[in-house]
Amino acid sequence: VVASTEYGLLTSDDKGLTWTGLSLLTASGDVVISALAVDPDDGNTIMYGTDTALYLTVDGGSTWSTEELPSSRAASVLRIMDDGSVWIGVQTLED
Repeated sequence: VVASTEYGLLTSDDKGLTWTGLSLLTASGDVVISALAVDPDDGNTIMYGTDTALYLTVDGGSTWSTEELPSSRAASVLRIMDDGSVWIGVQTLED
């Protein structure tokens, strides 16, 4: 289980009895995580989106890569498909 919180991403290997924080590239609370996806075939592949970027790990959070969003809108929905492609929904940011 992976949960997005205001403090970052938390993982649980025991159905939510205990939680561990994932190391992220940004400090806790520095960015708002607005979308989250876990590869259904590989729990070590996790992606999250913010107002400006996508973050990806393929090793359970040990290392991360980033990519600017291909839009001026914020990520709102992410889905990793069976073929490895990623679908992203975006939303207009409120001022």
